Amino acid sequence: ADGRFVAVGALEEKFWAALLGPLGMSADAFGPRFDPALWPAQCRQLEAIFASRSAAEWEALYAGSDACLTLVATI
Repeated sequence: ADGRFVAVGALEEKFWAALLGPLGMSADAFGPRFDPALWPAQCRQLEAIFASRSAAEWEALYAGSDACLTLVATI
């Protein structure tokens, strides 16, 4: 929402679940994440979600979690 970016590296199942939980989503509801045919739609879905809050809000929401999410630094 503020033009900043977050980096997500939630590759393992437990980290993926930690990422989706605060978003109010379950892994089952999101769909299979290793199906390349679904990636464009899933990317758009996540882009819309992350665009809905500021970097500070994302940082606060995921503080102390194992979601493998961090803010991208600026110069």
